[in-house]
Amino acid sequence: MDIKIIRIDEDSIGWYVIGLTYRSILEYFPMIQLEVEKDAFYTGSILIDQLLSAGNGKNRFIQCTVKEGKIDLTTAKNIVPQELFKKITSEELRRNRKVLDNSILTERQRLLITQGCSI
Repeated sequence: MDIKIIRIDEDSIGWYVIGLTYRSILEYFPMIQLEVEKDAFYTGSILIDQLLSAGNGKNRFIQCTVKEGKIDLTTAKNIVPQELFKKITSEELRRNRKVLDNSILTERQRLLITQGCSI
């Protein structure tokens, strides 16, 4: 699968999406929306990690508001999240070495992840 959608309860974030491909996360928006709207009463935020498409820079994390299960893309903003989210993504990439090895990440970044670090 090219994305991983995780139900989480951390601060105001209820959903965490990890892009596992170089493709834009917008290509997967319909699939993400279908998953989120299963919880039609959820209001809060969704956090999207674009590490493998945007790199490890300021555009990596996007947060959007969710109201009653509907994601509002007009509220999208770049944020610097808690370290927990970097840890979750790094752990996912360690479990999926093929994805990690074929990613846009630098050799150093891939090495850090395989050695147990979170980036």
